[in-house]
Amino acid sequence: MKYTLILENLNCAHCAGKIEQAIAETDGYEKVSFNFATKELRFESEKKHPAAEIQQICDSIEDGVSVKETASKEKKKLTTEHILLIIALVFGAAAVVFHLAVHNEAADIAVLVLSLAATVLAGWKVFIKGFKNLIKFRIEETVLMSIAVIAAFILGEYVEGAMVTLLFTVGELIEDFAVDASRRDIEKLSQIRPDTAIIIHHGHEEEVAAESVAVGEIIVIKPHARIPIDGVVVEGSSTVDNAALTGESIPVAVAVNDEVLSGGINGDSLLKIRTTRLLRRAKAKN
Repeated sequence: MKYTLILENLNCAHCAGKIEQAIAETDGYEKVSFNFATKELRFESEKKHPAAEIQQICDSIEDGVSVKETASKEKKKLTTEHILLIIALVFGAAAVVFHLAVHNEAADIAVLVLSLAATVLAGWKVFIKGFKNLIKFRIEETVLMSIAVIAAFILGEYVEGAMVTLLFTVGELIEDFAVDASRRDIEKLSQIRPDTAIIIHHGHEEEVAAESVAVGEIIVIKPHARIPIDGVVVEGSSTVDNAALTGESIPVAVAVNDEVLSGGINGDSLLKIRTTRLLRRAKAKN
């Protein structure tokens, strides 16, 4: 049986690779592939309800990953974590002001309290993750980050410890937003692909669903038509407008053995291409 699951809250490409490898190495799973851009995990398995086991594998590698059968369409809202980060930034800024402008015992205590509060509010998830990785003997960035912050506080560099935590957390937040934005752009691009393709069947052209076209089949791209599936040109020469895909304003000349991408618009000449990928629109199926 073939499955397609969605791994929500997975914005680390390195962790995604580990999860994919771990699933592939688990008995009962074959042809495992994960598309980081669309969050789609595809595999074949004879297990009837693999989602629970997939969730366990994800939890053992990356906290917070949620295994779902369909992608969530809800827009991200201001969460408790975002509110805590904003408060932490205010505390961190206040600690810097006290550290630079006031020099007395009371100010030193205020700097310690404000820095500690900012560090805990902004980095509690990082520290928990770092601790879990440490007991699993995985020396990753969260472990190194935690060690650096603890060392800073032991040495009395309270503001520096807080700033490292804040900058790290803000950086991860910006990275998450950038990844989500890229995924939304890719989803928009996927909508411009045609739903049908023209194949050569018994010497005649036949229009079929693009999802049903196998890898290695020859499809016909008529002049000014949009390319439905990635492939390599086997007959003809033309130009392809990839502006919607790459932003390149000038059409690219293509000939035999050149690769073309789905979503590109053919020029004035007919092309025949051999498909190199399957077209899949994510829906869990078995």
